[in-house]
Order: sequence, then C-alpha cells, then structure tokens
Amino acid sequence: MLKPVNWRGHDKKRYVDDLNIVNKIKSLYFVDWGHDQGLREYVTKRSLYDVIIGHSGTRSWERYWAEADRVASAVGRFRLRKTYWRSEQDSFIVKVYDRNRTFIHKYPITGGQALEHLRNILDRGQDPFRIFKEINDFLTLFPSDSRFPFIGLKAHHWMVDALRRSRSLRERARRKLNLDMIFVIRVHTAAPRIYRLKDLRSHRALNNRVLKYLEERALNEKNLLPLRVGDDIFFVGASNDELNELLYWIHEQSSNLGITMEASVYQWTLYKRPVEVEPGKRRPYYLIDSYSKELRLLGVPEVPRLAPPRARGWPEALEEGKVMWIHLSPEGGIEEAARRFLDNAEKLLEEADIKGVPVPERVENPTDLSPDLLISLAEGLESFYTDCAKELAGNRRPEDVVVIGSLEETILLKGLKDGREPISLFKRICSLAEKCLCPINVIGLIADGRYPFWRIYELLTDISNKDSLIYVQGGRVLRISSVDVELLERASRSLRGVSRSQFQKIIREARKVDGPRALAFFIKQLAEDGKLGNNGHRVANELIRLIEDLYRRHKDMEVIHEALKLLKPFTRIRAGRGEEVEYLPI
Repeated sequence: MLKPVNWRGHDKKRYVDDLNIVNKIKSLYFVDWGHDQGLREYVTKRSLYDVIIGHSGTRSWERYWAEADRVASAVGRFRLRKTYWRSEQDSFIVKVYDRNRTFIHKYPITGGQALEHLRNILDRGQDPFRIFKEINDFLTLFPSDSRFPFIGLKAHHWMVDALRRSRSLRERARRKLNLDMIFVIRVHTAAPRIYRLKDLRSHRALNNRVLKYLEERALNEKNLLPLRVGDDIFFVGASNDELNELLYWIHEQSSNLGITMEASVYQWTLYKRPVEVEPGKRRPYYLIDSYSKELRLLGVPEVPRLAPPRARGWPEALEEGKVMWIHLSPEGGIEEAARRFLDNAEKLLEEADIKGVPVPERVENPTDLSPDLLISLAEGLESFYTDCAKELAGNRRPEDVVVIGSLEETILLKGLKDGREPISLFKRICSLAEKCLCPINVIGLIADGRYPFWRIYELLTDISNKDSLIYVQGGRVLRISSVDVELLERASRSLRGVSRSQFQKIIREARKVDGPRALAFFIKQLAEDGKLGNNGHRVANELIRLIEDLYRRHKDMEVIHEALKLLKPFTRIRAGRGEEVEYLPI
C-alpha cells in the first residue's frame, strides 16, 4: 500500500511510525486471519499496521506473509533481466490495454500526494472490506516490481493475501520448507448448448447468482480469497492436496446448484536457488521449473430449465428483427497472449529509450505466463471487454449486452435498428482491439434473433472466421474480413447522396455481369447520366475502387454482389417513402 509513497521504505517501522495515518492502521483497520487450529494459529485478526511492518518478518505468523510475498514476487518476476528504477518517482507500469494507446504509465502521484490520497480513502469509513477494495482499485495504477513493470500492485496484493491463507504454505513456512508448486483455478459457468435466445438470457441471470454464491461461500466458509474478474472467479493455492480439495468443493457446489462449471487449472512447479539480484548480493529465489494447464468440467452435465427473467437489455434484442453478436478472444489463447504482451511491452520500452540496468544474473523461466501475469492479463482484457460492451450498449449499462464475459471468450449482443450499424460497430470494436498489447480475435455475426444459439456459437468459435464479419440468413453464410469492412466503410461515406433505387440497379447488375470491368463500365455510365447524385463521378470512382479491391482479394463476383448489398442502407431513401429501415442488407 505504501510503495507509491516510499518505494524502498514501504515496510520500515521507523518510516511507517512517522506517517499521519499510523493511528488509523493501528487501531481502526484489521486484516482477517481466521482460525487454523491445525497449525496452532488462534488469532482471528491482525492490524493493518502489524501486517505492513511484519510482512517480511520471522515470527510464525509473519513467515506466512513473508513466504507468500516471496513466492508471489519471484514467480511474478519470472523474466529477471533489468532493474528499471530505484525510487517511486521514476517508476512506471506497462498496461495490457490502453484506450489512449499510451501503454507506458508513470506514477500519476507519488510521495506526499499518494499518502494524502490513501488517507482520504481511510477517512471515508471503517468497513475494511470496502476500504481495502477501494485502495486496491487505486493501486491498479502502480507496478508491483522494479524488475518486472508489467504487473500491478493490485494483482500482487491479491496473490499474496490469497496465498497466505493456504494451509500448505503455512505448514511449510512453519517448518521452514520450500514450496514446490503453485496453482491458479479460473472458474466460470460453461457455455450452454441451448436453442433459444431467451433461454440464454436465463443462463446469464443464473450465472451472476452462481458466481456471487461461490464467492461468498469461499470467503466465509473456506477462508479463501476469491477474485472476481468479469464472469471468472480466480482461486490460488500451493499443493496438489489443496488443488484436489478445492476442485471437489467447486464440484459439490455446482452439483447442488444443478449447473456445469468449467475450471481452467494452471499449475507451476517451483524450485529455489541463490540468484545474484544485485551486484555482490545473492539470495534464495523461487523459480518456475515447469508449467501445465488443463480444463475440468465440474457439476452436472446440463443447464437447468428456468423461466427466463426479464433482464434489462435482452428483451429489446429479442424484439428486433436482427441482432448482432460480437465474439472476442485473445489470439492463440492466454499463453500466447502473455508471450505477445511481454514481447510488445519490452519493444515499447526500447523505443521509449527506457533502458534500465541489467541485473548481474539474468533469469529466464520455461513459460511466458506466471500467476501474477495471468491476473494482470485478466484485468487488462476485462477493461477492453467493458469498453467494447459500452460501444454496443449505447445508453444502457454495459453489462446489459454481455452474454458471456470470460477471460478467454467474451460474447456481446445487440439488437439492430439500422442496417448501417454492423459495419460501423465492427470497425469500432476492431479499433479498440488494436489498443491491446496482445492480439485479439474479433468476430461479428448478424442473424435473426430466433436463430439457434448453438449454431451461432459454432460460427463464433470457428477459428477460420477470425477477424471476420458474418451475415447469416436462412442457410446462407457470408463472411467478409476486417480488411473488407475497412473497404466497405470507406466506400459508404460517399453514398449519402445516391438514390437507393439507382444503387439497387448496380446490385442487380453485379449479379448479371461476368467480371469487374463490365460492372465498372455500368457504374461509369450511371455517373455520366447523372444518376449517382451531384458527386456522381467521385461516387463511381469509390465504387470501382472497392470492386477492384474486393475482386483482387476474392476473385469472386458473388462476394462483390453481396458486399454491395451491405452498402444499400447507406444510400438515400427516395422522398415520400418515409423513414424506412433495413435490418439486414443481404
């Protein structure tokens, strides 16, 4: 908590005792400890002051914090190459996602300013859970480590606090034994194989209740510290016995609720050896020996039949003739996302001339994904997914358009009122995806609201459809790439003055002719006859350019015919016909 105030002195008693918040953290705020009679630990709470001063100490309860801190720091700092700063004034963090494309963020406030901000938070009340959450949200702005500036203090704090609750870690710390493994479980409800969209709405409402239930039971009954990010809950532990016990507990809870849960299990085996982290200074250091991941299905194998609640946002989508689905996922999975993020982040640091000082002994681990980085990626991608939801939600809440909101798969849904929406929305989502430091697959799909979800889901998760906008009508499926969408969006800007009836002639002609030259000749003739509006020649040039680009890419006149249909809503409706709306220009 005090790293933004004084990086090197954040846990020194003589420094903390001089702070103007010392009385509050001594007497008002306490950290839950919990009974653990098996390890002869009967204290239920520790003051925040004791935790700050003692988290690197040697007494029994301090060793729990110290070991959790060492494990989280070391496995989080798994690319040990350089030291980037020595004080908080020079520190920075590299963000996974940044809407402003800055990515490298220096501390917004440090020293006395940061202390004043923390004091204001502590002054707002005495509910530790709420206060600690607000402090941690503030600390997302700051890095946890000077040697690995890609993980925020919030992710590090959660990892430490969750690990110190591990019975295996406590037992080994008490006996002064090293840990040999660490695991993270990411739990979410399985995507349902259901037919109707209103049944999916039921699943969405049930999902929120289930996750909240699991969070509360884990915290109150198991003395665990779950972390909710989107539709995922993260758990952490430090032994195979704990892993199996926790999986069985999740399976029991899921079975009692009558649902299926997916559990992604990430495991790292660890070993310890001396590492020269500073010139002439060697200290024992946890390193990753191996990494593995597996998927478990827990609970019952089918979704319960429930009457669909009337959730905000969903009824509107059902009532519209057509709906738009957006599927978002990190390209290549979370492991590939971690590798690409680190590569791009280190390249950015070089371009920004942030060199750092090489460490005496360089450390590389056999994976690009560490436990801390997994959490940072989840939080960064959740910010990206939320911004995408805002683009679709308009005046509604972003959560009203979320169907599935998981780390490796997020699906959004919007009812369409205007045939011009799909191209502009898809382009805006692709623009947001470019603001992530790891590559994102974007798939858009337009279909009737009654089209079965299981078929929608097959198309959205087909890797061959990545970075595509898909139109479905009956049994027909049209796929256009994100590059094609750029071409269509560019051409659409010139069509506002073109009569829809004249543009319909171009669409019909595209089906008749056998090549782009004949169609280009027909369009030029319309422009010569004044049929394409006041800027007819410019419109003709844009359309011909579009046709040539599409034909060069696809060698198929049917693609051009369908693409021109997508542009029809951008044309002018003839006066006297009223405000007509086309839901699907296909």
